[in-house]
Amino acid sequence: MPAPAQSAGLLFSDEFDRLDIASTSNPNGFWRPNDFWQNISEGYTDFAGTSFNINPNDPAFAGYSPFSVQNGILTIKAVRTPDAIKAAIQRTTGGTVPAWSGGMLIQNANLRRWRYGYMEIRARFPIQGKGMFPALWLFNSDPNNAAKGGAEMDLLEIFGV
Repeated sequence: MPAPAQSAGLLFSDEFDRLDIASTSNPNGFWRPNDFWQNISEGYTDFAGTSFNINPNDPAFAGYSPFSVQNGILTIKAVRTPDAIKAAIQRTTGGTVPAWSGGMLIQNANLRRWRYGYMEIRARFPIQGKGMFPALWLFNSDPNNAAKGGAEMDLLEIFGV
């Protein structure tokens, strides 16, 4: 008879007492404000082209960050694109300025990867509204693994129409 499975114990927890964002000066920050294939210091348009994700590492967006942490709560805010950053977005996108600006965070895969395990996430999502797209995805942690093809599992997506 095989031995009973052992609990691995807690591998990761973020209580959001601060936000550890990866940057050129902090390459081991736990969260990336953009995807692994993008320059760590640039903002970018989302895949659907309907919003611009601000990267607080990009000097063009100094003073604008969609991320805040207070009392153990991470907030990622989407707002109508402020006039003050439209020119910087135009330089990044080649002319298009989406009506909305926000942000995304992904785990820094260079820091930690999991093959399997139990995940628990506590989140409160906004009331669905036009332009909203809160989502929670799990990605293949090895983007170079052609067998998995950069697979993603969509755990939750809320489309605002």
